[in-house]
Amino acid sequence: MKRLRFITLGVTGLSLAALTCSVCSCSSISSISADTTQYAGAPTQPPTQPANVRILRFEPTRPSQQLGEIVLIIPPDTVQSAQEIEDKLRQEAANLGADAVFVVDDHMQPFGAAVDYEWPLVFENNKAEKIVAKAIKFETLPVTGRTQ
Repeated sequence: MKRLRFITLGVTGLSLAALTCSVCSCSSISSISADTTQYAGAPTQPPTQPANVRILRFEPTRPSQQLGEIVLIIPPDTVQSAQEIEDKLRQEAANLGADAVFVVDDHMQPFGAAVDYEWPLVFENNKAEKIVAKAIKFETLPVTGRTQ
């Protein structure tokens, strides 16, 4: 009987240890959440290569079609390099079949609150970074044979 209890506790202990490790590993890895929306009426495009997606800081003047919108939320107290953020934008735009993505908005927004329960009470608003970008597909002009 004691042996059965030991095995049960051993399995439970291992499960608890595995769960603890997985929770700890997830919490140490900062993540960027993405919400990508394809615009109604926008043509469905095959995915492109993320490395080929250009990130623009302005709307291009050359003819293009907007495919959708990408919203990235970067939680507070996470360390994200500019490269990681750009890689996430490229990946999401590539999934829509975009050639480029241009940033429409980049700002801090409230993301929950923290309360310090020591006297005096301190309420602290945490802020997350929110990036909104539009994925676009450049239009190709038909070949006419003209030189002008």
